[in-house]
Amino acid sequence: MTKAGLGLVLAALALAGCSKGSDDAPTGQVVATVDGVEITAADLKFEAGGLSSDDPAIQKQIQQAALQSIINRQLVANAAKEQKLDQTPIAAMALRKAEQMALVELYQQKLRAGVPKPSQEEATQYVNEHPSSFANRKIFVVDQVIAQSVPREIVMQMEPLDTLEQIQALLDKSQIKWTRVIGTIDALQIDGEAAEKIAALAPGSVFVAPEGGGIRANRVRETQIQPVTGESAIRLALEILQNRRIGAQVRQQMEQVITAGKTKVSYNEAFKPAAAPAAKPAAKAGE
Repeated sequence: MTKAGLGLVLAALALAGCSKGSDDAPTGQVVATVDGVEITAADLKFEAGGLSSDDPAIQKQIQQAALQSIINRQLVANAAKEQKLDQTPIAAMALRKAEQMALVELYQQKLRAGVPKPSQEEATQYVNEHPSSFANRKIFVVDQVIAQSVPREIVMQMEPLDTLEQIQALLDKSQIKWTRVIGTIDALQIDGEAAEKIAALAPGSVFVAPEGGGIRANRVRETQIQPVTGESAIRLALEILQNRRIGAQVRQQMEQVITAGKTKVSYNEAFKPAAAPAAKPAAKAGE
């Protein structure tokens, strides 16, 4: 179990409340009741979200943290019902959204479970094709300019710029606040193709990466080599390939569902989205 996982457990335990016993104590798969509502061992497993430990003492902490989390949530939910908050219009909307989000997550879980795992051969090939992430794994020490909420047209104006100072000047001209820091980029933590492109840049080159509606402009000032080889490299490559495959498969399936389902949508004219622009005809040979 990771330290972070243990920290979550201890934090949940700190929030746990005291509960009174009952004359008819729950038995078997029922681990507790809250005002007559049963909490089962399956509920605990689901609440823990896969968190577990081979250490019996830590596993007991995990179970207790999950149990107290369910109890606390049920008690607060009961209090809300006593005040008839579940009968308000906003409650109906919130519950409908919660149901939809839960079903979307279950659908995505099913898609993820059905994605085939990459082979050892695929992992070996990936390791060999991305030396900057493995055999010559690079840690790039970079000067960075970070800005939030940068309009797309401003980002496009950065493409021909060669220095961080030019990017800073553009941000100043556009009245966009920015900060400058020194950071690191681990080639193993980013896309392998992107790592190879950064490694191939000339000294002093600048590259801009979008970041949550903003940008992070980078200039490599130093490169450190920390190789990852052998079984460790293969294990990491398998994980990278599996995550990439899962991401692509889930996106593709979700897009197909949404595209097919659009035929069942009927809009109020005031809220109908604008029609997509027509595709340009393909150029003829010789044009």
